[in-house]
Amino acid sequence: KVYVGDQATAVSKIYAVLQERLNLSDHLAVLAVLMNKIIANLKRRSDCLDITEKTLTLLADLAGGYSSGKLLLKLESVHLVLANHTSAEFPFLDVAANSRLRTTFYCTLCKLLFSDDQAGPFKAFMKPFTELMTQLREQSSPEQFSSPQVCVALVGALRDLRGI
Repeated sequence: KVYVGDQATAVSKIYAVLQERLNLSDHLAVLAVLMNKIIANLKRRSDCLDITEKTLTLLADLAGGYSSGKLLLKLESVHLVLANHTSAEFPFLDVAANSRLRTTFYCTLCKLLFSDDQAGPFKAFMKPFTELMTQLREQSSPEQFSSPQVCVALVGALRDLRGI
């Protein structure tokens, strides 16, 4: 593992190699490449549990560090993920084998969300959950509520909320 942060470029030899081979001159450029790969994996490799799990572990490690978490918030791609975090954008959330990883995903997103000092983004972040719960509440009969689609949606939402 290599530390990614404000002071890392001065002490880590890896940045010299990244500059030489990939033209990534600083920590923000490295984080941008990593974040783009994380997003691509979560969007396109949802069928592979191992890749999804390792990708979410990397994201959690990056978000868990104080300076790397703050640096992630400077990236537009992170703000796009925070604004568009449903299964429509990230199909791995609909894969049954990834159900436990949903909690990890939302726990990591909330680390990033709560490290920002503004309250406004939280309401926007929660909007898809509010809409889903409203739809579930409108299921009037027990037969509708016990349908497989409703059960999957409810269990998924509860796993997501557990991460939050």
